[in-house]
Amino acid sequence: MPYITQEILINFIDIKEVIKLTDDNNDGQIDSSAMQQALESADAEIDLYLKNVYQNIPKPTENKMLQSIAADITMYYLYKRRLATEMPESVAEIYNNAIKKLRQIREGLLSIDIGRIEQSFNIKESANERIFPKELLDKL
Repeated sequence: MPYITQEILINFIDIKEVIKLTDDNNDGQIDSSAMQQALESADAEIDLYLKNVYQNIPKPTENKMLQSIAADITMYYLYKRRLATEMPESVAEIYNNAIKKLRQIREGLLSIDIGRIEQSFNIKESANERIFPKELLDKL
């Protein structure tokens, strides 16, 4: 299940714009298949940044920052399917800003108030393994 639903997306993007980007049948309706594909693409991209950093992010999320990021990335994918060679600069900039936020969340510079996975490092202690024997060092 994606981070946001179509209903949540409509809170971020005008429904007329969404219809324009998904209405493959020219019937004035949102094409649910095209919408689902864009939502899933955005979901997969967000997971690339967050799945090894945060545990159990509920989907769809109630976190407003993640909703906004997911909406921006979904919008990008909707535009990409229609206007891949003529991507509006404003949409590309919105997408790039969303990715920048994901990087900042991953790095801990922005917080989304969801449990981070504790990073543990295995430090291997050596048992007094010397490169130079004590006897040699004592002679110096």
